[in-house]
Amino acid sequence: MWLEKSSERWTARLRPSGWGRYVAAVPLAVWLCGWAVGELFALGALVFTFRELLLPEQLEGAPPTGATNSAEGVVGAILFLGVWLTMWTVGGAASLRALLALLLSEERLSFNPSGVTRWWRVGPWRSERHLKRGELVDVNPEDPGGVLVASLASGETVTLLQSGTVEQRRELAELLRELFALARDEPSLADHTPPGWECERLPNGAWVLGAARHVRRQEVLGWSFAALVLAACAGGLARRMFIAGGDWTGSLFAWVLTVLAALAGLRAWRGHQGRESWEVQRGSLVHVFHGLFHTRHTGYASPKLVLERTVDSDGDASFELCVHSPAKNKRLGSRATTPRGLLHLGYWFARRLDVPLILEPPDLDRPEAPAARRSRG
Repeated sequence: MWLEKSSERWTARLRPSGWGRYVAAVPLAVWLCGWAVGELFALGALVFTFRELLLPEQLEGAPPTGATNSAEGVVGAILFLGVWLTMWTVGGAASLRALLALLLSEERLSFNPSGVTRWWRVGPWRSERHLKRGELVDVNPEDPGGVLVASLASGETVTLLQSGTVEQRRELAELLRELFALARDEPSLADHTPPGWECERLPNGAWVLGAARHVRRQEVLGWSFAALVLAACAGGLARRMFIAGGDWTGSLFAWVLTVLAALAGLRAWRGHQGRESWEVQRGSLVHVFHGLFHTRHTGYASPKLVLERTVDSDGDASFELCVHSPAKNKRLGSRATTPRGLLHLGYWFARRLDVPLILEPPDLDRPEAPAARRSRG
């Protein structure tokens, strides 16, 4: 039994089973062997290139003083290897995690009236997180990633279960909704912050909806890393030119890298505010875009909220939430597979704008609508 009940506590245990996982693991393991060779080669090339940039005089066969035409090429090679190695490392780490999940993984989800505890193990790594009853707002068993996701009152989303079938995730979602009296329909979610966002009530009665803290943190970290890499390359190029001499092309390249590093740093600093936010008043909506050097406000008077479903030639459904006004239109978000997150966001806006959320087609919020069944088929 994958799901058991003891007293008031439910416990779901899932682990990989069947010979099919070994069939899937063999090509993945072979690819990871090649990935490891490529990783070591690229890492060694990156270290050697960095050394050539910073310590050209210590390398055998280093160019003589005054031969700096290769300095720009060295920096270009570092940037290329850095970007390539980052993507290669991320892809390899994801593949390694997938291999361990196929062979050596276990997930356990236990819950009682006081809260939910998620425990998982992938190879030697373990993690555990407890969510109190008041933190949970909604659960979505049909997330595009094929996982069971919980939405929290803070706007954060937490993955509760990564394995299992759709039917198992739906059964757990129904149990959680019943046990914690969670919203069963999207209109009742309008009182709660949509996932991925955080809201604030202004003294004048208006609402401000902006990116959640964890979303802003990810943006800040990404741009900070880019600024650090660009600044390191600019500094290394300047040092190499100081040691070996150089011409105007090297100086220009160093200045370009410095400017790019400054812009990335500014974007990271501005990222604390989030890239965009929405000011919501009764009957009007204002989009606030935080650019590098200025903040742009775009108003939408007498807005209409429309959530539309489209089905492509393969039968796959996609969803788009838009705001329409007499003067202009704006897309609020798009999703594939399930509209629940967009329905939550749309009903949140509709409640505070005092306007209806228009569904196209009208049965879009029904999980068993014909188009939805075709998209799953």
